[in-house]
Formats: sequence, C-alpha cells, structure tokens
Amino acid sequence: MKEIAETFAPVKDQEKITGRARIIALFKGRQKGIILGCEVLEGSLALGKRFRLVFEPGTVYVGTIESLHIEENAVEEAIKGQQVGLKIKGFKRAKKGDLVECFEILTRRRRTWQPRGGVFDMRSHREGKHG
Repeated sequence: MKEIAETFAPVKDQEKITGRARIIALFKGRQKGIILGCEVLEGSLALGKRFRLVFEPGTVYVGTIESLHIEENAVEEAIKGQQVGLKIKGFKRAKKGDLVECFEILTRRRRTWQPRGGVFDMRSHREGKHG
C-alpha cells in the first residue's frame, strides 16, 4: 500500500551545478546570436548540457549547449582552466563578467505519505469511543 501511495507523492526536482565559467569576451555570431568567450572556473561545460546565463539580478537566459569551440576546434567538453567559445542563438544581452552555469536536473520522488501505527477499531468509532 505504501508503494502505491508513493506513486501519488509530488515530484521534487533538484539541480546539480556541473560547471561554472565567467564570460571574458563577446564575439558576433551568425544568425542573430553571439559567441561567449568563457573561462571555465570549476567543473566543466559540456555539449548537450543545460546552462543558464546569470548576472546581477539573476538568471536571464536558459538553454542547451549546442556548440563549444576551443580556438578553431569543436569540442565536446571544456574543463577548469580552459577557455571556450559558447554560441547562443537569439540572445544578445550578455556582457563581460557574467556567469555561465552548467547544470543537471535531478528528479527525486519526495515521500509525503507517513502512515500512523496502530489498529483502527470500527466498533469503538461507531460507539463514540475515540482513543
């Protein structure tokens, strides 16, 4: 019964930051986009991972890494200490010093059903005896 009840429990998503980088340069990109020149500060930025662009007021852009380049070479991942180009389509408000965070969504089921121990006696309930 507990397993069945847990399938109805609300799902709570959690995030895991997998990498952080600081924008050190901006370049014009094709097709209404820009290329962020970034230095990886911790973890890694990887192709296909979700990322967000963060500056003073908070998150301003969320997307998926579709293109990473180290100099002229396309790469799948950039690690701490490397400088990498990250292309963003349709967003041009980034500036030097902004932060790029790469993250994963971890879905966990939160258990909210906590049965109480004991036996419920219908006879005492009907007779008005609660206890």
